[in-house]
Amino acid sequence: MKFTNANFPLGDDGRTYHVGTKLGETANKILTVGDPARAKLIAQTHFDKDVPIKEVSSKRGFVTLTGAYKGVPVSIVAIGMGISMMDFFVREVRAVTEGPLDIIRFGSCGSISTDAKVGSLAVATDGSVCATRNYDHFTGSKKDAKSEPYHISQVVEANSELSNLLRDKIADAVGKKNVATGLNVTADSFYSSQARLDPRFADENQTLIETIHKRYPNAITLEMESYMLLHLAACSGKREDGSVDPALKIRAAACTMIFADRVGGAFISGPEATEKLEASGGKACLEALIGVKSSASPQKRKRGKDDE
Repeated sequence: MKFTNANFPLGDDGRTYHVGTKLGETANKILTVGDPARAKLIAQTHFDKDVPIKEVSSKRGFVTLTGAYKGVPVSIVAIGMGISMMDFFVREVRAVTEGPLDIIRFGSCGSISTDAKVGSLAVATDGSVCATRNYDHFTGSKKDAKSEPYHISQVVEANSELSNLLRDKIADAVGKKNVATGLNVTADSFYSSQARLDPRFADENQTLIETIHKRYPNAITLEMESYMLLHLAACSGKREDGSVDPALKIRAAACTMIFADRVGGAFISGPEATEKLEASGGKACLEALIGVKSSASPQKRKRGKDDE
């Protein structure tokens, strides 16, 4: 396949460079997960049986499954792990989908709060912050070495309507006592910026979780993707004059299955418990996606140079 436009590469058939989808292959309501097996489990279990599921797999590891749930077109996109993969997904799907988007992330996480138990589900009703390694602290000048080893961002909010509906649908599915709500923390590493100790490297992260809680007492979960989704959704459609193009707007929310207790050390019991959470949580996410009130129908946006 021949790709054109180095600024935003598209194949000669209109497919994006990483996600690999083109116009018409992704629905405007999207559930994004990390694991392709999770995406397939949710689609095969809950999608309408009378609508064929279209699958698009890219060489970069993205898997897109598009079908319908209760008659509403929905896509499930497996993206792998990390903020870069979330960035690829959001930007490239936005580029080849007309009209406003609703996106829910359904992933896994570690708990950093006694209110968030292993085997339960957490909803980022308070939004997300990003914890990133301060690279200059470790390899910069002597002056840089005096700086903090990790940077913790300000809060980016989830869409309140979608997030609150997601919370309610998950509570309906698994019971209120099995739902934790609060602030998500997204890290740029599974190890250092999630306070996992590794004697083979200089990470200086022994007190990172304590530092997070001092600044954000409502922080309950640690993972690697949600902040980027909420951040890009907050930036979507913004024009230079400060107005917003409704045709490009994204509403986003995030929830996670709690697999690990980062304070007490417990881990989820096994694959049966995981699959049960995936099935029940996945259905709740689909219910929220189709249940949220649609944005006002925008005019079809004009395709620019980066779409050519």
